[in-house]
Amino acid sequence: MFREGQKIMAYSWNGVRDWDLVGEVQGSSKKKTPYPGDQLFPAGEYDYVFDVELGENGRTARLPYNDGRRGSLKHWDDSKMVCTGIMV
Repeated sequence: MFREGQKIMAYSWNGVRDWDLVGEVQGSSKKKTPYPGDQLFPAGEYDYVFDVELGENGRTARLPYNDGRRGSLKHWDDSKMVCTGIMV
């Protein structure tokens, strides 16, 4: 696959010396991950759900995230590129 402007195009090697255009990639097979919800993030399906370690005692929290949806993080700090104030 190759990016051509804003589009992703799929090609197939023809075994000789050229790439043959298959067509434009139309979607993604990536499945969303379910998240049960908490005080900061609503229940639903997210692109990613990260396990975040909270200190040295081994406690972890789940942090959901959707591509392109940084604004949904209530305590996002652009200067540090971190999310603070997560209640667990």
